[in-house]
Amino acid sequence: KVKASYHLLDVVKLVSKFANLSVDAALEKTAFLLNDNNVLKRPVQRLSHTFSAYSTERELRYETKRFADMVGTTFAVQFISDLVYAEREGNRSLKSSLMALIHAMEQQKDVIIQAKSNSREAIQLGFYVNTLVVAICIVSVMFVLDPAIYIKLQFQTKIGLAFISFITIFMCISFALSVLLSRPRLDYY
Repeated sequence: KVKASYHLLDVVKLVSKFANLSVDAALEKTAFLLNDNNVLKRPVQRLSHTFSAYSTERELRYETKRFADMVGTTFAVQFISDLVYAEREGNRSLKSSLMALIHAMEQQKDVIIQAKSNSREAIQLGFYVNTLVVAICIVSVMFVLDPAIYIKLQFQTKIGLAFISFITIFMCISFALSVLLSRPRLDYY
């Protein structure tokens, strides 16, 4: 979903270039021009087929909701709303609507990149400081007790194994959280 939220910007830019065509033709040309590494290439192709061959409004709603849910951002919902409106009412205002969406997405992307660069050090510091503190504690306890006694107490007792297990598990969780915090979705949130 994170990749899809960023790749949606490429999709919207390409669709805006073909805004004078019908919605299905614009989506088909967009899918053809998207890079193979874009995670939305196949979903856009499917969406193009849906717009060209839907038989009921329910089918169109289902497929467009599926696309928006796959991306999972408010930008995707706005994009789908613009396409459905253009399909029903004609694409007179599609270009201007997509250009406004592109502007909003790029502005939000800049905000996210700036916030990410400001918080990257703090997130990485949180992870690496925890690792450093654990390493310092282990080394200092080894010097106080003697390495052989420390290893015996740490790895041959239930309490020692439980503590080292909890420490390892929580360090892995903090690493996973730091990775998640460093890669936000392209959205208004």
